[in-house]
Amino acid sequence: RIEDWNTFLRAKLAKDAVDEESNGYSSSYANKIVYSGLRNHFYDLEGNESLIHSWLLKSMIQYPEILRPSKIVIHVRQGDFSEYNPDLVDACYRTPHRWFKNALRYALLSDKATPRVLLLTDGDHREVSKFIGLSDYDLPPKNLNALQTMFLGSNCETLIASKSTFSMWMRFLGTSRVLWEPQFDLSKYFSATGRDIFIQ
Repeated sequence: RIEDWNTFLRAKLAKDAVDEESNGYSSSYANKIVYSGLRNHFYDLEGNESLIHSWLLKSMIQYPEILRPSKIVIHVRQGDFSEYNPDLVDACYRTPHRWFKNALRYALLSDKATPRVLLLTDGDHREVSKFIGLSDYDLPPKNLNALQTMFLGSNCETLIASKSTFSMWMRFLGTSRVLWEPQFDLSKYFSATGRDIFIQ
């Protein structure tokens, strides 16, 4: 929201003024901003996609290696998510591996040639790829940070998403169609559009 950007700029100006007066050593906390929670999720950002994309791209450390975009990106969230529960289709529960296999089959339907697939996961990629039936795939460079990985993952035609804000950021930063698990309620996070597709 514009109010958040104004707050950020005021804090930055205040910090610069304090640092200048104290030769860069400041014990003042008056110029700090603390955010907690996710507020209205992506609703507060809607309409500013291009602005935020440009600002983040200019601000992040550019990775020196030329990274070719993948046509399909699969994001399999494991980590701190609870085991799959068919009765709780929410952001803190894992998506079953069989769904990723079906989603990949759906993504490949319109392609005569087999496109490159980028696998993003915080689990063991060999184990994950075996479970979802993915034998040939790319992995991101090991030393990419989270923001660089998001940008890499957002640069695709089809994103097969987890119920994760990491997937949602890749959707936000890109223009791809996004495949979601059925019954997952996106309305809590953002306004779904025609590029958000729910498949079995």
